[in-house]
Amino acid sequence: MQISKRAWWVLGAVLAIVIFVILAVIAGRGAPTGENAELAQGESEILRARVVRILKEGVLDQGEVSQPYQVLRLEISSGPLSGQELTVEYGSLVFTN
Repeated sequence: MQISKRAWWVLGAVLAIVIFVILAVIAGRGAPTGENAELAQGESEILRARVVRILKEGVLDQGEVSQPYQVLRLEISSGPLSGQELTVEYGSLVFTN
């Protein structure tokens, strides 16, 4: 039994469509979503927050360079942590040789 060229083309097209659908299903799974979804190591998440209070601010003297810093109290306004408050230090990294 010999299959015609047209049958090979149809079979190839059907096979390509099946492979495409399988890849689309796999890609559609993506990362878990929802409030209880945990981030994998190295992943990050962006949350909106409001500054409740500036706890401390100043300038760190690092020799030739002055580094401004702040310690802030934030209230998270979006995402799974909405309504919670946290303290954030910004600009307080000390550089060493």
